[in-house]
Amino acid sequence: MADMQSTGTTAGASTVKRRRRTHFGPYVIQCRGCGGFAHRDGPAQKRCKPCSREFNLAKKRAEQASRTGGSYIANGAIKPCAECGGGFASKCARQKYCDGCRDAARRQVRLKCCKRSHQKNREERRASSKAHYEANKAEILAYRATEEYRAYRREINRRRYAKNPRYRLNRRMSGGIARYLQNGKQSRSWASMVPYSLDELATHLERQFVPGMSWGNYGEWEIDHILPLSSFSFSGPEDADFQGAWALTNLRPLWRPQNRAKHARRTLLI
Repeated sequence: MADMQSTGTTAGASTVKRRRRTHFGPYVIQCRGCGGFAHRDGPAQKRCKPCSREFNLAKKRAEQASRTGGSYIANGAIKPCAECGGGFASKCARQKYCDGCRDAARRQVRLKCCKRSHQKNREERRASSKAHYEANKAEILAYRATEEYRAYRREINRRRYAKNPRYRLNRRMSGGIARYLQNGKQSRSWASMVPYSLDELATHLERQFVPGMSWGNYGEWEIDHILPLSSFSFSGPEDADFQGAWALTNLRPLWRPQNRAKHARRTLLI
């Protein structure tokens, strides 16, 4: 009897434990969404499965809208591209660029990050480069004297000249000023000979662009001297005529055929 009682007690205890394990089992609940009845699969379930899916989707959309600062945009919806303005089918709510502009936008972001990093570590990089040059000066100068290095530099400059309008403008100004000086620039920067910088020159030319002109087609238009250089007589950058010939007020953009036809004649601006 004692064995039977102990066995029964053990069986009863195991039954109670088993019931406690299945306390959060399927129970019938009333859905807060549709009001219908459904089996509950967990202690926190308050809706049926279809209503739970809709509730979770609406919650996700609200979170995406709060992150993007606007309304939720479903995948595949047509959005305007932030770069070109054209419409594209978005793949997510945060997508701002179409496929054609996305790679260019990423390159711009990488360039900005690299520029910030370069400016932050500029002095350290200069010190490191100077130390490396001083430690290996003989080898570096010997390599720079080879034809291989010269060909490499020519190719680099050719690519920069073709792709970078500011670099092209800088080279044109440098070559033009050196060509009209008797003794050349003597290793001086052209910007140190005139009272303006490269950025100020570019801004001055941009203000005078006519329809169709841009930095992308620089070469189809040229820098024209309103008063031609033949009207001035100078030998060095200290001469007053030099400053007058290369003053900002004497420079303007002009289409290449018109500039070549004008030659050394003065034309009116109006």
